[in-house]
Order: sequence, then structure tokens, then C-alpha cells
Amino acid sequence: DRVIMMEPVKAVTIGREQVYEKFGVPPELVVDAQALIGDTADNVPGAPGIGVKTAAQLLAEYGSLDALLDRAHEIKQPKRREALTDFRDQILLSRELVKLRDDVPPPFDIDSFALKDPNADDLIPFLNRMEFATLARRMGGAITALEEARLDAAKTPAAPISRPLYGNIGEKPVTSVIEPFTHESYVCVQDIDILKTYVARAQKLGYVAVDTETDDLSATHSGLVGVSLSLGANDACYIPLGHESDDGLAFGDALLQIPMDEAMAVLKPLLEDPSVLKIGQNIKYDLSVLKRHGINVAPYDDTMLISYVLEGGLHGHGMDTLSELHLGHTPITFKQVAGTGKAAKSFKYVGLVEATKYAAEDADVTLRLWRLLKPRLQENGLLTVYETLERKMPTVLSDMELTGIRIDP
Repeated sequence: DRVIMMEPVKAVTIGREQVYEKFGVPPELVVDAQALIGDTADNVPGAPGIGVKTAAQLLAEYGSLDALLDRAHEIKQPKRREALTDFRDQILLSRELVKLRDDVPPPFDIDSFALKDPNADDLIPFLNRMEFATLARRMGGAITALEEARLDAAKTPAAPISRPLYGNIGEKPVTSVIEPFTHESYVCVQDIDILKTYVARAQKLGYVAVDTETDDLSATHSGLVGVSLSLGANDACYIPLGHESDDGLAFGDALLQIPMDEAMAVLKPLLEDPSVLKIGQNIKYDLSVLKRHGINVAPYDDTMLISYVLEGGLHGHGMDTLSELHLGHTPITFKQVAGTGKAAKSFKYVGLVEATKYAAEDADVTLRLWRLLKPRLQENGLLTVYETLERKMPTVLSDMELTGIRIDP
């Protein structure tokens, strides 16, 4: 009566009433019921032809398994009577098989299993030898994960990392003071010549953060609404391509969008340029969207995957989480620009001023995260893991999703 169980999948408690609902008998008769029912998964034979309902009925009538077996000759149904009399020894064996032994002395003192504080003097050297840098830092003091990440960011230089081919990352060194986000500095690119200027700058720099905006969450079916680029802190732009008026009428700034095919023709050489590193957050989505427009993005880095390799189980790896953790900045949310509930609308109906702030900020945040996190792969000996395993996955998964599977009708 003082014992309850927790069912972890459904997160419900199991007490006396729940046991009765499942087996038709109280907890003290569950072993007797299981001896009759058997369990093929655990090689418990039970009594042939007797299931849960029959076992519950018999135990309710006779009170216990022993009483049932002693009076089995009284049962009128021939098959049921024969199952109990002919397989008596098998049923008793089944009871022993399902019974939990409570008379076995424990091999250790029960108090030795109590949770104890870890011995940091022994554990930290072990963690360092195994190259569990994050766990070692967490054991080393009471500093919080957030404070730790920010201190690390302050100490981490953004000097050239493992890709000198993609430009001098130290051009704007990371300092202990993170440059504030200035949304007013973001540019809405509505002219093809301005877009060409950004492309030329990115090609000279050797890297660029890229993000796409669409009218749906599905990368395989959504329509491309715009593309954002970032070349440095607060040096980001948004190229609107598919914005519309939500009342069906053209509104002023929507008329100033670069035609989709012209914009793609300018962006394609940049996004496919092997000498320019493209940086994204969850870049698999962007790969799929752009591939549907004839652009095969390469090479690339993914800040989500970099973060996962560095600190897989420590926290989430979405852009908002990483921005708050490493940059101390809460980005504009999609709901803030597109609304919620009945007022929610597709991103293609968001005005260009708000769309630019939201989309360009995404690219800005992504680039800042990359400059903070990528050097740590080298420092923690994880660059090979990222390069050989994780960085290849977005292309593979994107191709699989776009190809789909063939179904024989």
C-alpha cells in the first residue's frame, strides 16, 4: 500500500487501482496472475489457454493460486480444468520465475549507494586526460555555464583558424566587449548594382554568412522570399525577392524588389565559389531552398553543428539560444514580425523595414557566432570530428530530402 510506480513513457503513476485495472487483481495477486498468464518474451510458460481475464476471474473466485490448484477438480469447464491439473508443475514453476526474490542479502552495504559529491582532485585530471574539456571546466568551480561561455568568448582570439584559404578571420578581432547590435545599419538591397557590390566584397573577404527567408517551414516546398548576407558585425543586408501585399495589392516598397532570376544570377557565382566560405545556422535548410533555385552552396560551415560538436549535451543549439549564451543578445523572434494566433501571417507579407531588421540580424548573429565558436574546435581537439563527420551531413541530408523515396503504387 505504500509503494507506487512511475510509468516513464506516459508519465503516470501506478498504484493499487491502476494495477487492478490492468490485471483484474490487486497487487498481492499479480504474481499468481502472471503464473497463470505466462510471458512468452521471458520464457514463462504459464497455463495453456488462460489469459488475463480468465486468470483474474479464477483468482477472484478462489482467492489465490494455491487454493485454485488444490480445487482445480471442481472447475466445470474441461479444458480449463485440464490446463490446471495437467500443467500444475509448470504453473508453479512459472510463479517462481516471475516472483521477485526479497530474501537475498545485498552484496554491499545499502548506504554505499548513496549519492556523494564527486572527488574533484581525482576527476578533473581524468577528464583532462580524456579531453572532456567542458566537463572539466564545469567541475573546476561554481561558475555558471553562461558566465563560463562569456569569459571564454572574451579570452578567445578570432585570429586565423584552420582555413586561411577563406580570408583573415582576425580582420575584426573579437574583444571582451561585444559590439552592440544596430538594426538601423542593416541595408535592404533593392538594386542589382548594390547587390553586386555586396557580392564583390564577400568574394574579396573570403567568407560570408548566408540565411534564407521563405513562406513556409518546409525546405522542400516553400517559396523563397529573400536572402540575407553578413560580412561583419552590423554589416548585414537583406535582399527581398518575393514579398507581397497581404491585401492582394502591390505596396510601394514591394515594387522595388530585384527580380528573382536576376538576383539568383548574381548570387549563384558567390554561393558556389570554392574560395568563399558560406556560413549558416542550420544550413541544411538553406542548402535545400537554394538548390531548388539551381544553386549548389559550397563550401560551408554550420554554427549549429559547430556548437553541437563543442557542447553537445550542455544546452540547445538553436540560434536564439546560442546568441543569448555567447553574445548576450536576444534576437528578434519570428513571432514579433509575423504575429501570432489569428494575426499570424506568412513572412512574404511582412513589410520590408521589419523584414530587413529580422533577416539581416539572423545573418549578423550567425557570423558573430562562427567567429567565436570555430576557433574552439581547434583548441579542444575537435576540428577533425567536425570536418570529417558533422560538416558533411547537411549536404547528404538535404539531397535525401529533395530526392525523397520511391513508392511502388
